[in-house]
Amino acid sequence: MWKSKQSTKPSWASSFLKIVAAILVIGTSLTVGSAYAEDTVSTVYHVYVGDKHIGSVDDKEQVETYIDDQMAEAEKKYRDYELNIEEKVSFVEEKMFAPSFDNKQTLKNLDDTLAIEANAAELMVGDETLGYFKDRKQAKKALFKYKATFADADKLRAYEQAENEARTPKTGSTIVADVSLSEEVTISGTTVHPGKIISVKDGVNRLDDDKEVKTTHKVKKDDTMDKVLEQYDLSQTKLEDLNESLDGEKKLKAGQSLTVTTEEPVLEVTVKEVTSETKTVEHDKKVVESDSLYKGEQEVKQAGKDGKKEIHSYVRTVNGKQDGQGTMKKMTIDEPVKEIIRKGTKEKPSRGSGDLGWPAEGGSVTSKQGERWGALHKGIDIAGVSDRTIKAADNGVVKSVESGGGYGNKIVINHNNGYKTVYAHLASTDVSTGETVSRGSSIGTMGSTGDSTGIHLHFEVYKNGSLVNPMTFY
Repeated sequence: MWKSKQSTKPSWASSFLKIVAAILVIGTSLTVGSAYAEDTVSTVYHVYVGDKHIGSVDDKEQVETYIDDQMAEAEKKYRDYELNIEEKVSFVEEKMFAPSFDNKQTLKNLDDTLAIEANAAELMVGDETLGYFKDRKQAKKALFKYKATFADADKLRAYEQAENEARTPKTGSTIVADVSLSEEVTISGTTVHPGKIISVKDGVNRLDDDKEVKTTHKVKKDDTMDKVLEQYDLSQTKLEDLNESLDGEKKLKAGQSLTVTTEEPVLEVTVKEVTSETKTVEHDKKVVESDSLYKGEQEVKQAGKDGKKEIHSYVRTVNGKQDGQGTMKKMTIDEPVKEIIRKGTKEKPSRGSGDLGWPAEGGSVTSKQGERWGALHKGIDIAGVSDRTIKAADNGVVKSVESGGGYGNKIVINHNNGYKTVYAHLASTDVSTGETVSRGSSIGTMGSTGDSTGIHLHFEVYKNGSLVNPMTFY
């Protein structure tokens, strides 16, 4: 501390020094802030936000407390966000004899300058900022939900999680095979005032909005001003703002270029869905003639079998509207097998050989020809067969097919060699009157129609009109 010493100067000099000292004291008392004695050194804190000096205070705790209060208030209001101060607040300490400071003004300047921001994720479409989100997860969620308005959410999620080689549909299913956007979409970390952060729902709404795009309209011969304004939903003033050359002109010239605006989606989503389905390939049928079979007879030489093929088809949409479809590939799973039928061409002989074959599939005679129950039993009864098919005993022509009466369903065959055979009690018949049949061919099914006590075949033989015992042939 500076102190004045005992003087040996004359009294006039001492008086002069006292006057000077008084003036200095008065001058010091006029300094901004509290008055200090000329020999007192005080500390002042110069406050900076970033590189900007915003004022000076005599107590930096006032500034720190103010900042803490502001952060606490912001954290209470924006409790879900991670907050920080945009620029660093720093202090430069200075020792001064006559300090100059203004606490109140400095805090006011700090309030005007201090920016509390939140860590956020910025979603950009092209070179335009669509919005700020709490974090990358929220930004990605908004983008996914927007894309999911044009594709099934589960299929879209599977597409985004799958590797390229896994994007092949299973048989009978549909998958999202490709998704592309009309603009590059980027998500990056940033800081922003928390009030600018938007929700996922608001992000989806912004993505689903339209934007104004400038384009050129070439005036056609029949174009009028009103027609152009209506086509692009523009006002006269708006069109003139876009085209200074019009300047109140009402008529347009063919070939004239006009700048106009149209509404386009902020972001277009192109989705390609691929479906895999199995289709049946019907087999072909081929009929070949065979002289080893009689006319009217046929047999399967090779059984046919339908094939299978897998088809991958796609549908492409842009913002939900179909933009294309087609077949991507076809793959054979099973080759079809051609069915081959042999058809007989050999003429059936209508004349028998006279050598009668057994008319049933096995079996035994359960009742012989002769007297039975006081009457003549004209034929033999055959039962106990392995198959109920009834066969023609020899070549011939069907003379009649009858039903009813004691014989039930009955077939008579004329063998055109003096012989005639009768087949009775049939469950059903397979031939018709006038039809030529060959020895051993099927003519009906064994049954129990008419006067019958059980399933069997009643078989009679005639030669030149006279009854013959069938057992003479076996």
